[in-house]
Amino acid sequence: MNEEHAYHPPKVDLWAVHSAKDNRPVFRGWAKTETSARELLDRLKGKDVEQEDEYWVEQMTQHDFGVYKALGIIPEEINV
Repeated sequence: MNEEHAYHPPKVDLWAVHSAKDNRPVFRGWAKTETSARELLDRLKGKDVEQEDEYWVEQMTQHDFGVYKALGIIPEEINV
């Protein structure tokens, strides 16, 4: 399937911070802006005793937002 026809899930105006070690991704936090998410990523890198193999920031999908909110990771009062 070419990129033109690939499915792109709807995004929301929140950003997720992740890291991975030994190919195991972990959700590390969220932010309202990409800049804030990158700042959080930098703080996490500085605090991690053992550096992860990789760190990244990505814009959340509507699905991600719903799951994180249902789990209580994102407070109930945050809406997009």
